[in-house]
Amino acid sequence: MEFQQNSFLTVSNKQLALAHRRLGQCEIAVAIAIAASLGGNPIGAWVIPRSFLIEADGKLRIVVAADSSDRWTLLRTACGSLAELAGFPQVERSLELALIDLQRICGEQSPTIANIATALRVPVEDLQALVLDGTSHLSDHTAVVTVLAVVDTGVAEELRDRREPFDGRDDLRTWLADRNVDADRILTLADEDDLHSMIDKLGVSLAAANVGFRATGLTPLHNRDGHARQFSAYLQQHRAEIHDKLRDRYLAVAERGEPLTDYLRLRDLPDLGPDPKWLDRYWDLSESVLDKHVAGWLDRVSPEPASTTERLPSVKELRDAGHRTAIRATVAARTMVEAWLHRSATSSTQRPREPEAVAAAMASDGSMDFRRLTQAHVIRWLHAHQQWPETMPRETALMNLTEQDLANARERLTRATELQHQASTVTFYGAKKFGHDAVETQAFVDEVRSDVPAEVLATPPQPIALPAAPPGNPGRSGTAGTGGGWRAPTAPPEVTARVGLAGEILVGEWIQHQFGYPPETTWKSRYRRTRFPEDGDDGLGYDFLVNAQDKRILIEVKATVDATLQIALGESEVRRAQTLAADEEYLIAFVTHALDPARRRLHILPNPLAAGGFGFFRVTGRSMRLRFQLPPR
Repeated sequence: MEFQQNSFLTVSNKQLALAHRRLGQCEIAVAIAIAASLGGNPIGAWVIPRSFLIEADGKLRIVVAADSSDRWTLLRTACGSLAELAGFPQVERSLELALIDLQRICGEQSPTIANIATALRVPVEDLQALVLDGTSHLSDHTAVVTVLAVVDTGVAEELRDRREPFDGRDDLRTWLADRNVDADRILTLADEDDLHSMIDKLGVSLAAANVGFRATGLTPLHNRDGHARQFSAYLQQHRAEIHDKLRDRYLAVAERGEPLTDYLRLRDLPDLGPDPKWLDRYWDLSESVLDKHVAGWLDRVSPEPASTTERLPSVKELRDAGHRTAIRATVAARTMVEAWLHRSATSSTQRPREPEAVAAAMASDGSMDFRRLTQAHVIRWLHAHQQWPETMPRETALMNLTEQDLANARERLTRATELQHQASTVTFYGAKKFGHDAVETQAFVDEVRSDVPAEVLATPPQPIALPAAPPGNPGRSGTAGTGGGWRAPTAPPEVTARVGLAGEILVGEWIQHQFGYPPETTWKSRYRRTRFPEDGDDGLGYDFLVNAQDKRILIEVKATVDATLQIALGESEVRRAQTLAADEEYLIAFVTHALDPARRRLHILPNPLAAGGFGFFRVTGRSMRLRFQLPPR
């Protein structure tokens, strides 16, 4: 290979040593044929490779499609994967031609150096000189040096600087044994080529191992990606606790009426990330290390904790209660303002805005974090934010409004904002009826959250094993499944939206039960606005994000009012489900009977756009609607 490519490619000893080791660890498996399909449709044989490389659980395997067990045939068929495995994919065609020549030259006999030189069309003396060269690829023992760097840096440096080649593996073993190291163990660990596993088996700390790596000129071993994932998972799980501690440190500032600018900025936990010093010391981050790190961050960026015996409710509890109070108080305030302006024949542009907008603004500026809101607090806030007529009293006793004044005002507001239409459109959740204004929406959210069935919360977070989809034309809906054919939604859009909201509320509670992460840290869709002040994003392609210790789980929620086993994927969902990073998993949380408290159930479905995912779904209609079956109970 080096002779064939030296006109345009520089091949290092280390590259060739790695190729030699990987080729030596690989085995070839023979298949009668290789077939591929996408969505049940076969892909033409002319685009399928004759072989492919599988690397899993530390093992290397090349699968070839050949109707003969002849070794030359198998090697020629595997050329593409062999070249890829060696790290030189560009030599695939040259390798195949050289193997054809080599077979013609030596037949069934084992190839000699002279045979190889003839096949490569180079002088045999040049090839012999390369093999005998003291700096040839077979003298590169980086993997062994790496293990020795942890065991004995002196021996590691001696092997690293050695120029003479060893006469085979036994010669290397003897060399190691002469230096009082466990040669068999060193060579076994070197062959495994797994630094983290090697350190664990040797019982050496990561910090000590990195000292050895640096002493011998090697790159230290760091788990940078792992630290990022683990830190994200910690923050997602403990964000509420951190917010509570941060809020407690600013209690005195709030009580003095001083600006909360720093507190509001720190609520996003800026500059709180993994400590780079951890990379040398820890492979995995413990809870105690992370707790200490967060405590140090709080000490650096915020005031000293207040020395008070009074313990405030959690920020989450205050915001939940404050959100409800702000909505109710704003609805009442809008009525009072309308009644007072009408009776006093006064006009004003300073009126309370929509209740949900007021609640969101009060949550954003910290008004809910330090106390339980009352109607008086909300009115005071409205006045301070130019949402209250300047000449109107803020105390209800001074407004002199009668019940008839308020009733007439409510009627006028109803007509002005077309609430009559909304009042005629209701959602039934079980036997209870809910309208679609802000107060009724909050009541609906609370009702769905209450008394989630234990069976739902216990649903395992792993996708269920769906049975294979029945055969049929993927372009037609058919009759497979227990829910019948696809039915276009006939409910008003407000009710349809409530079905999706109920499904996401349920999944948020389930995630908190399974992973310990509250919805405010995992909920990403726009429905989150019904509970939290921040806007979500419906263009992400998923509704919830769970930062687990070892992976990121993207969860898309699909809900139905019955048990129709069918879902529809939008463009952003299809795109995201197809473009996952190595540490990402995409799941579909399918909620049936979303508006029936007693019958609602949760099923975790696999990613239909993952490899083999289409085997459990049928494409129905012209859009990405997927039919599936649940396994028998």
